[in-house]
Amino acid sequence: MLDEVIKRLRDIPFRPFAILTSDGRRYPIPHPDHAAISPSGNRVVVFDDDDTSASLTALHVVAVKDIRRSRPKARSYTGRQKFLRMFGGPGSVRA
Repeated sequence: MLDEVIKRLRDIPFRPFAILTSDGRRYPIPHPDHAAISPSGNRVVVFDDDDTSASLTALHVVAVKDIRRSRPKARSYTGRQKFLRMFGGPGSVRA
Protein backbone atom coordinates (compact mmCIF):
# COMPACT_ATOMS: atom_id res chain seq x y z
CA MET A 1 0.00 0.00 0.00
CA LEU A 2 2.96 2.33 0.55
CA ASP A 3 3.67 2.01 -3.18
CA GLU A 4 0.32 3.70 -3.78
CA VAL A 5 1.29 6.55 -1.40
CA ILE A 6 4.59 7.03 -3.25
CA LYS A 7 2.78 7.03 -6.60
CA ARG A 8 0.23 9.57 -5.37
CA LEU A 9 2.96 11.87 -4.00
CA ARG A 10 4.63 11.89 -7.43
CA ASP A 11 1.46 12.35 -9.52
CA ILE A 12 1.35 15.42 -11.75
CA PRO A 13 -0.92 17.19 -11.24
CA PHE A 14 -1.04 16.31 -7.56
CA ARG A 15 -4.46 15.32 -6.22
CA PRO A 16 -5.02 15.62 -2.45
CA PHE A 17 -5.57 12.29 -0.72
CA ALA A 18 -5.87 10.72 2.73
CA ILE A 19 -4.09 7.75 4.24
CA LEU A 20 -6.32 5.41 6.23
CA THR A 21 -4.76 3.23 8.92
CA SER A 22 -5.70 -0.06 10.57
CA ASP A 23 -6.88 1.73 13.74
CA GLY A 24 -9.39 3.79 11.72
CA ARG A 25 -7.47 7.07 11.67
CA ARG A 26 -7.39 9.28 8.61
CA TYR A 27 -4.35 11.38 7.71
CA PRO A 28 -5.05 14.02 5.02
CA ILE A 29 -2.28 14.84 2.53
CA PRO A 30 -3.36 18.17 0.94
CA HIS A 31 0.07 18.79 -0.64
CA PRO A 32 3.12 16.60 -1.41
CA ASP A 33 5.12 18.51 1.23
CA HIS A 34 2.85 17.02 3.92
CA ALA A 35 4.36 13.53 3.64
CA ALA A 36 7.77 11.90 3.39
CA ILE A 37 8.83 8.31 2.79
CA SER A 38 11.65 6.87 4.91
CA PRO A 39 14.87 5.92 3.08
CA SER A 40 14.13 2.23 3.66
CA GLY A 41 10.67 2.70 2.12
CA ASN A 42 8.75 0.99 4.93
CA ARG A 43 7.43 4.07 6.73
CA VAL A 44 5.64 7.30 5.83
CA VAL A 45 5.79 10.44 7.96
CA VAL A 46 2.76 12.70 7.71
CA PHE A 47 3.05 16.37 8.67
CA ASP A 48 0.09 18.45 9.80
CA ASP A 49 -0.37 22.21 9.32
CA ASP A 50 0.50 22.83 12.99
CA ASP A 51 3.92 21.11 12.56
CA THR A 52 2.91 17.89 14.33
CA SER A 53 3.82 14.64 12.63
CA ALA A 54 2.85 10.99 12.65
CA SER A 55 5.07 8.12 11.61
CA LEU A 56 3.11 5.30 9.98
CA THR A 57 4.53 1.86 9.23
CA ALA A 58 3.58 0.24 5.94
CA LEU A 59 1.87 -2.54 7.88
CA HIS A 60 -0.78 -0.16 9.25
CA VAL A 61 -1.60 1.70 6.01
CA VAL A 62 -4.79 0.03 4.76
CA ALA A 63 -6.10 2.45 2.13
CA VAL A 64 -5.42 5.62 0.15
CA LYS A 65 -8.51 7.67 -0.71
CA ASP A 66 -9.09 10.88 -2.66
CA ILE A 67 -10.05 13.94 -0.66
CA ARG A 68 -13.15 15.56 -2.08
CA ARG A 69 -12.63 19.13 -3.06
CA SER A 70 -15.37 21.35 -1.79
CA ARG A 71 -17.32 23.30 -4.35
CA PRO A 72 -17.41 27.08 -4.06
CA LYS A 73 -20.37 28.19 -2.01
CA ALA A 74 -23.27 29.79 -3.83
CA ARG A 75 -23.30 33.50 -3.41
CA SER A 76 -25.80 34.73 -0.88
CA TYR A 77 -27.64 37.95 -1.64
CA THR A 78 -29.62 40.22 0.66
CA GLY A 79 -33.13 41.29 -0.34
CA ARG A 80 -31.84 44.61 -1.70
CA GLN A 81 -29.12 42.89 -3.74
CA LYS A 82 -31.67 40.46 -5.21
CA PHE A 83 -33.93 43.40 -6.16
CA LEU A 84 -31.05 45.28 -7.81
CA ARG A 85 -29.97 42.16 -9.72
CA MET A 86 -33.52 41.62 -11.00
CA PHE A 87 -34.48 45.20 -11.81
CA GLY A 88 -31.18 47.04 -12.14
CA GLY A 89 -29.61 49.64 -9.92
CA PRO A 90 -30.19 53.37 -9.75
CA GLY A 91 -29.62 55.01 -13.11
CA SER A 92 -29.61 51.75 -15.02
CA VAL A 93 -31.43 51.65 -18.35
CA ARG A 94 -33.80 48.76 -18.96
CA ALA A 95 -35.06 47.95 -22.39
